[in-house]
Amino acid sequence: MKQLQLIIILVFFTLIHSFAQVHDYSFNNNFSSNNITAPHLVEVLTCGATNGAFVSEQVTTTDGSCSPSSNTFAFNAGNGLQYNNAGFISDTYTIHIFFKFSTYGGSYARVIDFLNSSSDAGVYILGNCLNFYPNGNVGTCPYFVDGNYYLITMVRDGATNQIKIYANGILFSTYDDSGNVYASNAGTTPVLFFRDDNVVGCEVRGGNVRYISLSPTLNTDAEILSVYNNICTGILPIKLNFFSAIKSGNSDVKVQWQTTSEINASHYEVEHSIDGVTFLPVAKLAAVNKQGIQNYEFLDKTASKGLNYYRLKLIETGGKFTYSQIQKVSIAASANGAKIIYSYGPRLSVSPNWINATATLFSTSMQLLSTFKVTNSVQQIHLENFSRGIYFLRLKKENDEITMKILKQ
Repeated sequence: MKQLQLIIILVFFTLIHSFAQVHDYSFNNNFSSNNITAPHLVEVLTCGATNGAFVSEQVTTTDGSCSPSSNTFAFNAGNGLQYNNAGFISDTYTIHIFFKFSTYGGSYARVIDFLNSSSDAGVYILGNCLNFYPNGNVGTCPYFVDGNYYLITMVRDGATNQIKIYANGILFSTYDDSGNVYASNAGTTPVLFFRDDNVVGCEVRGGNVRYISLSPTLNTDAEILSVYNNICTGILPIKLNFFSAIKSGNSDVKVQWQTTSEINASHYEVEHSIDGVTFLPVAKLAAVNKQGIQNYEFLDKTASKGLNYYRLKLIETGGKFTYSQIQKVSIAASANGAKIIYSYGPRLSVSPNWINATATLFSTSMQLLSTFKVTNSVQQIHLENFSRGIYFLRLKKENDEITMKILKQ
């Protein structure tokens, strides 16, 4: 018999972990991971079940509904998923499962099994409660409500054999696993989801799963809460492998990136900044929008002399988006010797190379404020009619360009 119920759903937000530390699955019409080095999940049928299906549906949690509809995998009772572990996780891990059962009340329904169906021990849902069989219910009971998705997270510390169980980002219970029932033996035992063994067979239930992730690291309370708080927007169907910006020639910048898992991807925008704070789009590229490795490249021929900052905006068909990390590129001016000095207001001091250059004054939102010619080696910059704050002054002469920051106090 069974009394330790359920589900431990640990879901993730891949961008808070490094690429190598997470095997995560978003069920965008396939069982492949967002991490190209991870094994595919395998659909395993028991108890006379038939194959499941990839569907789009409204995902609802106890805190509201995600919008728009999300891709999920609908599994039938007895239709389980197998993660073929190959030393990735063992006795220390964080596992996220974001799923729902069609109904929660009733007899045992398997959620996760670490012993490859060699015993009845596992995590179940039993009568709207979470059950760690054979040791009983844990946490608030009853807890689960029909129609809702739940994020169940298990964090196991191999040094102490203690498991922390989280429900929807909040610590739900703790469990002493000194018997190693909830560890992957030697890191090679498969981890099974939603599938029951044959000791007391067919304790299964149908439902939908939106996200599963496994990591050999211990997530903090703050990281787990962040996963839940971003559960509607954090599972982006675009996996960014890398993003880089490097100087090309003397004055151009080559921007490159590589992706996998582009289901429901719309397009990419390359954004540029001269101060690392205010970014403006300089290129828009359509997404290939299919599985597999995709490579993209853009050559920025308008980079400024001095520091240039680049980031990539990854945009879904539904409008959700995320940003890459910022890359910094320095472009040297061939005719240096321009600086801003302060003596009774800002003045521009230039070497002879910049005489007759065009100077353009911008706000931080890149609004054009004024334009003037550099006629002397030292001349005043007129800010009398502008409010206090930061401004940018750009000098341009033939093929040379440099941008400087001005602070009006």
